[in-house]
Amino acid sequence: MFRQILLSSLGLLLIYPLGSEPAAARTMRINCESQSGRTTRCPVNARWAQVRLIRTRSAAPCEGNWDFQNGNIVVRNGCRGEFEVRMDDHHGNVGGGWEGNVYEEFRLPNIGRFVVDRRSYYDSGRIREFDAIVNGSRERWWANCRGGELGSGSRRIRSSREIDRVVDFVCEDRG
Repeated sequence: MFRQILLSSLGLLLIYPLGSEPAAARTMRINCESQSGRTTRCPVNARWAQVRLIRTRSAAPCEGNWDFQNGNIVVRNGCRGEFEVRMDDHHGNVGGGWEGNVYEEFRLPNIGRFVVDRRSYYDSGRIREFDAIVNGSRERWWANCRGGELGSGSRRIRSSREIDRVVDFVCEDRG
């Protein structure tokens, strides 16, 4: 009986070593190219990864023409880019930067690439103002945290699932 308990304990130590740390993040670079303007998928072999564009290697812009979806870097419209991929055992903030980064990226219908600058928050009652980089241009935006609205200046953006995700992120983020 004692021998069985001892062997079971040793087996658990092999599976869960004492003082074990989470696996370190692995970083790699991947080149992904859209041939003849067509959409191309480049597998990353990780569903949860953080991906960022390091360098555009084409005359066609990669801004707004790449994404990370279901474990693949997806490029389109002639984008040829070099991407840095960081993978670990945690579910980081996928889609544009490293964990703890100051930016959070979204893709919005009728708007395009929408990157929230998390350093730029200004709270004014129920409204949170922030800077966003929209298709490469920095703009001032606001989120109504009680009413669930998103806008820029006097312009309000029609609500959708993607817009709601941005409002929820901005209003709940502690920067």
